Amino acid sequence: MTQLAASFPKKCLYQAADTIDMQLLQRLGIPAGQLYERTEQIVALARALAEQRCSQVISLPFSHTVEAEALGAEIRPADDSGGPRPGQLKLTDPCQLPEVELTAAPQVKRLLEACRILSGQGYQVAYQISGPISIFSCLMDLAAVFHLWLKQPQQMQQVLGRLQKMLLAYATAACDSKAAYLSYADPAGNADILGPKFTRLLTEQFSAPLLEAVQQLCAASSQTQLLLCPLTAAALAQNGRLTEAENGPVAVGCLKAGAGKSKLGFRVTGGSSSLPK
Repeated sequence: MTQLAASFPKKCLYQAADTIDMQLLQRLGIPAGQLYERTEQIVALARALAEQRCSQVISLPFSHTVEAEALGAEIRPADDSGGPRPGQLKLTDPCQLPEVELTAAPQVKRLLEACRILSGQGYQVAYQISGPISIFSCLMDLAAVFHLWLKQPQQMQQVLGRLQKMLLAYATAACDSKAAYLSYADPAGNADILGPKFTRLLTEQFSAPLLEAVQQLCAASSQTQLLLCPLTAAALAQNGRLTEAENGPVAVGCLKAGAGKSKLGFRVTGGSSSLPK
């Protein structure tokens, strides 16, 4: 393990921290199953969470299921036992992944509008972008993903390319909505779950190229900073795709610990020129 990779946590330290407070939802009169159905509900919950945590930084969305739902996943609402989670899996093969405009999904439109409203009210919005394994886990059995990756790697790269294109457009929309941070995490895609081989493939074929492009996007916006989950940062560093750099534009930190506790001074190098146009 590289020295930089070893400096990041090996496990998520905040797995028990739920970004959706069920008691707060009840107090605000927001049904958990209708969380993203009205922009004003999203804004109200975000502001209440900020007040509860004494923070000017607000996380949107409140879960890692939004992209998958926009791609057709069935998502069960949060309840007392946990946050939103997949219901019946809709796909059996990664090649079935549709290519859609994520920002056309009604819940995504409302989230982006909430981001604009909250930013205009003086809040710093950390807009969360989910990685591919977390998205796939809501749509299909992950065994199908790993099987295609091993048996038909070129087809899998084409699938990942479609998803990269969709997520980059989504990140662009979040920047345009005045997000202060673009936070990237893939909770279902950490090294403990994937193992060394698939972690390397995910990093080289997906994470590094996408995140280098998002890094450039954030630099061009001059108002948005890329914030990496420490587990993603560790995988990038271990595979030579994250370096420490004076005045580096990328921060590493966990939103659940507070964006203000993140460490700045990193740079992603991933060959973003290989991203599909």
